Amino acid sequence: MTRVDDPAAGFALLRALALYLVSVLTAMAALLAWPARASLATALLVAPASAFALVAGELVAPAVADAQKTWRARGRLLFAVAYAALVSIAVLVASAVPEPALFAREAIVFAALQPAFLLIAGAMADVRLALVNALALVILAALRGGTVAALAAIVAFVLIALFLLADNAGRILGAYGARRGPEMDLVLREGASVMAPVTAGLALVLLLAPPQPWAGVRWTSGPPGDWPKQVYVLVFFASLLGAGAVGLAAQFLRRRQRTPPPTEDAVDVVAVEDEALPEFGPPRPEMIPGSRGSVARAYVAFLGTAARLGRPRRPDLTPLEYASSLGGVAGLERLTELFMDARYGPEDPRPESVAAAETAAEQARRDVTARWRPRTHGRA
Repeated sequence: MTRVDDPAAGFALLRALALYLVSVLTAMAALLAWPARASLATALLVAPASAFALVAGELVAPAVADAQKTWRARGRLLFAVAYAALVSIAVLVASAVPEPALFAREAIVFAALQPAFLLIAGAMADVRLALVNALALVILAALRGGTVAALAAIVAFVLIALFLLADNAGRILGAYGARRGPEMDLVLREGASVMAPVTAGLALVLLLAPPQPWAGVRWTSGPPGDWPKQVYVLVFFASLLGAGAVGLAAQFLRRRQRTPPPTEDAVDVVAVEDEALPEFGPPRPEMIPGSRGSVARAYVAFLGTAARLGRPRRPDLTPLEYASSLGGVAGLERLTELFMDARYGPEDPRPESVAAAETAAEQARRDVTARWRPRTHGRA
């Protein structure tokens, strides 16, 4: 049996790595910005816990396919409401007691939530909570200001942009055949052309105007000191190890998939038909009631006359296109306008509009009859 390569494997790997790195690095930034006794332990646990959660979510996704429907219907809303309530409480408490120790506790709480949100992202195919929480961690780091806040903002922008690029390309490959899927190098080149100037501009702004600590923070014992350089190195290598684990697991999971990618376009057939106008012939009062029906019957009477003279309306022509194709028929422009208003307008035509439509229809019928009426030629 010939092995079918999955063209979406590269995008799936890039998507997983971007999601993992933005989760871990924003958590690290918030924890390093507001250090406390438990911050270092939390930072070192977030990296492996996030990798495990992301891989575990991908593993259990097929088994909880039915639960994804419930999640989309009710669970997502409940979690969103609960998270919004948590953010509101954190903002209110931080506004009332703006002290470094409180911000450090909040950073620990939001960083500890990130692995749980990554588990949900993998199992329920919904990354919104993970991305929103990552942005909340960036905001926490920004309140501290300094180099950590600037790096957190730049890294979050770049990684979220990479995630969106990979996610969009993977969705295209899932909807269309592999022969129409985007190439990895093309996607990266186009993404770099868009991200590079924005990233450079953001970095320049942060360099010229570095983020300053929030003025409302009460530094009772002075600003918290930065971590030793060894801590930054340790956190960096912990993130690299977790990223490697996520990459290997993503490749392994893609190889275990039994369903090959589509090789042809999967396009649903949708039947589209023009709205049928009433048939030619004697008008039927029950067809369209009221003044709308009166205007429509005047228009249909003209169509019947034009059809008998060899100028029928093709189904692919709108009333306006049909009127234009006949040339300057007297009264037809006014008749078409009144018909469109009566057929699709929000209000029923007034009696004067009905009378104007009947007059215009009679005028148009006389004009087309005079133009295209067959003439008999006598013999010499």
